[in-house]
Amino acid sequence: MSKKCISCGEYKKRFATKKKCSNCYRNFKNRNCPITKLRRTYSAMYQRCTNKNKGFRYLGMKICTRKEFLDKFKKDKNYLKLHRKWIESNREHKLVPSIDRIDNNKGYTIDNIEFLIQKENSIKDRRVPVMVFDYEKIIGIYRSIKYASKQLGLHESGIRNVLNKKYSQTGGYKIERLNDE
Repeated sequence: MSKKCISCGEYKKRFATKKKCSNCYRNFKNRNCPITKLRRTYSAMYQRCTNKNKGFRYLGMKICTRKEFLDKFKKDKNYLKLHRKWIESNREHKLVPSIDRIDNNKGYTIDNIEFLIQKENSIKDRRVPVMVFDYEKIIGIYRSIKYASKQLGLHESGIRNVLNKKYSQTGGYKIERLNDE
């Protein structure tokens, strides 16, 4: 039998207290705490690098200690500003503070990580200009991985795997990042 939660108004079967569902029972002050968000971020990062069930992309990557991570970011002005804006936006997903590796070939070491908002982090790698080769002849230069995949009929993941040196080629093409120099 479903009951109505007095806090959110939804009908649910399970309740943490007599009148509040488990989602509403949480301590909202704790949910809005930047240190709690940091702890959860570190936990997700640690699982990504150590748990075999999470996939092999990050498995075995170097990772900083929890103490180093918390000590660096709990007083970091950039992180605290991003977190405050996220809370003020009523926890909008595209504004959530997201961890980013500055150099994707290195691990989650303390000198290689920074915080961006989720929106910036998700589009960061999309605009990577690439040069495509067929044997040693240049086929074309494309403004992004997505555009190159559409033009050549390749999967974006295949192009990313070549750029990350997991494969030497995809679809018979060799692909390189275009240097900005």
